[in-house]
Amino acid sequence: MNRKRNCRDNYFFIIFLKEKKKKKKKKEMTSPIEEISKSILTRKVKSLRASILKFGTPIPPVGSEDYAGISGTFSLKSKVDLLLLLTRYEKTMTGFIDLGSGTGEIVYTIALQFSKIVTVGVEASKMICDHSASVSSYVCTKHQIENPERISFVHQNILDMVQLDKNISCVFSFAVGMPLRVFEHIIELVKSSEFVKQFIIVYRNLKIGELISYFDNRSFSSAVISKISMMGSGQKHQMFMVIF
Repeated sequence: MNRKRNCRDNYFFIIFLKEKKKKKKKKEMTSPIEEISKSILTRKVKSLRASILKFGTPIPPVGSEDYAGISGTFSLKSKVDLLLLLTRYEKTMTGFIDLGSGTGEIVYTIALQFSKIVTVGVEASKMICDHSASVSSYVCTKHQIENPERISFVHQNILDMVQLDKNISCVFSFAVGMPLRVFEHIIELVKSSEFVKQFIIVYRNLKIGELISYFDNRSFSSAVISKISMMGSGQKHQMFMVIF
């Protein structure tokens, strides 16, 4: 309780952006330019995913200790929504890291959309990490991703990470299947970095109040909440984005 009370003095406002069930309300109108832009982005992301899936998806042996046990990938719409959200902060982004990067879809998607930033994927499973790196040449050539050397994948347990590199300004993690200690370690990595400007996290049953309480020693300007859906399933999770 004390942690939550202290936290209230550290932020200025919180923006809640929630997708609600359809009601009898007029839909917000988007301009033709916005619709065309979103349509082009959707095609790019869809084509990129097809290229990555062309090489299959490695599955670690049952009982492998370096595997979280629960994995998944964003639906096409959710990936596009994530990119549109991050586009607002493109000018302040210097580097992006995906903690628990899996097959690297998010890493390659970010690299495709933002051509000037470093993109890093950290994955505990060596099999999956090696697979993500092995498709780099094909994916970058086919989709004309500029400066492919700025894309890297690191085989490492998140719990072994001591700090984030100073060129990382945006941290992302789909942590639904990760133990609580890993989730809390990710929070500590973000808190200890003065260079992180955007933090995006998806974690099971997480509430906005709980997330805010973790940042009692660091101020932030806003927190954005939206829903993301999973590919090939009816699962939906809340995605939190904290802007420092």
